[in-house]
Amino acid sequence: MQRFLITMSAATLLIAAAAATAQDAANASQGRAQQIRQLLDVLEDSFGRGDAKRLSACWTAGGDFAGQSNQRIEGRENIEKTFRGFFATRKNITLKLHVASLRIASDDLVLLDANSQVKLGDTGKTEDSLLSLVLVKRDGRWLIERARETDAPAPSPAQHLSALQWMVGDWADNVSPQAGLSIHSTCDWTANRNFLIRKYKIEGKDVSRTGTEVIGWDPRTQRIHSWVFDSEGGFGESIWVQDGNRWLASYRGVRPDGSDVSATNIFTIVDASTVTIQSNDRTVGGERQPNVPEVTIKRQPTAKPAANPAERVQPPHQVLP
Repeated sequence: MQRFLITMSAATLLIAAAAATAQDAANASQGRAQQIRQLLDVLEDSFGRGDAKRLSACWTAGGDFAGQSNQRIEGRENIEKTFRGFFATRKNITLKLHVASLRIASDDLVLLDANSQVKLGDTGKTEDSLLSLVLVKRDGRWLIERARETDAPAPSPAQHLSALQWMVGDWADNVSPQAGLSIHSTCDWTANRNFLIRKYKIEGKDVSRTGTEVIGWDPRTQRIHSWVFDSEGGFGESIWVQDGNRWLASYRGVRPDGSDVSATNIFTIVDASTVTIQSNDRTVGGERQPNVPEVTIKRQPTAKPAANPAERVQPPHQVLP
């Protein structure tokens, strides 16, 4: 019994030590991430203020920087001089850095890639690039040892639309006692994920309508844009804007009789399988219409294919032909 108790005590101590070690590692990782983010914040703030001295202080004394022209600038003093000249000819500029990848080589060495966006205040234009940094820890501070700036490829339409991945699938609701509406929809990607195709069916006491919506990225306005066509002959388009866990689709369209129609359709993501929809600010022919009360739709389970492909049956709410 004594040997058993000694063995159990030793095991307990080992488990406690392992847990403490894991917690220490987690704390160290969190602390490192915060310190590196602080360094990036200083870069952004100094750049926006046009403070070349404070900006160059983010480098080690012998660090270097090479911009898109591949001209290499060595040493903190030369980096300060270069940026002082850069800021002298550019006003009201801002810098945003979004971490794309981070690799920990050792406790004192980190490799970081960040998407860099410089906004020119005078013209409103933006310049995107990829900033690759080698960070070293010196005297308790993270500093830049090497920085390389290269052209960043323009995001593809699929990348812009990736935020709408939650929409893919089959969705349905039970008839809402308040709205008196039943909504069924199915949504999927086209080839290369450059568009989403959503087909829907709305049924209620005074309405029975199907429609098709094509959702894509408009490079001219830099916004998500969709085009809607319904079974009654109406058509329109929406501009999509994300607001936290909500998507606001500002719709403008034409009814079959030629009258204008508008609305703000709000999609609120409750969780991975639940979305609420409501329609506000509705007008028809310039006259205000009552809002449509909130309706909750649920993601439907994917139908399992039958053993015999010839016997496969579409789910009852399927809208796609």
